[in-house]
Amino acid sequence: MNVNEKQLPLVTYEQAQRLKKAGFDWTKNPCYTPYGNEAEHIPIATRQFKKIEDKCYPAPTVALALKWLRDVKGFLYEQSHAQEIDNYESIGYHFIISLPRGMFRHTGNYDTYEAAESALMDELLKLIENEN
Repeated sequence: MNVNEKQLPLVTYEQAQRLKKAGFDWTKNPCYTPYGNEAEHIPIATRQFKKIEDKCYPAPTVALALKWLRDVKGFLYEQSHAQEIDNYESIGYHFIISLPRGMFRHTGNYDTYEAAESALMDELLKLIENEN
């Protein structure tokens, strides 16, 4: 996950590819390009590279991508912070996804809220891909 302490995390290169395939079109800037070593994909500002804009994968923040999944694709989910009952120690963050017919899917526990958000996005993208 691309993040520093003062920024919201961007989606990963793989998530950017999956979002574009799912129809994400809220932003084109910055984007990942399919050029270079796949392990080194770094988002770039497409304003400077008009020739490659159509070959870019949008690199929104995880928060913006989740908003799109909620607002456009209609997913409902809630965040929860799990604690051990006896000593009230934190055991992680997780999300619960509401599915049709009253069913739910749990994302698992993660050490940070940002990791839980990224896992939530992966689960929502998996649901979209399984629809098609």
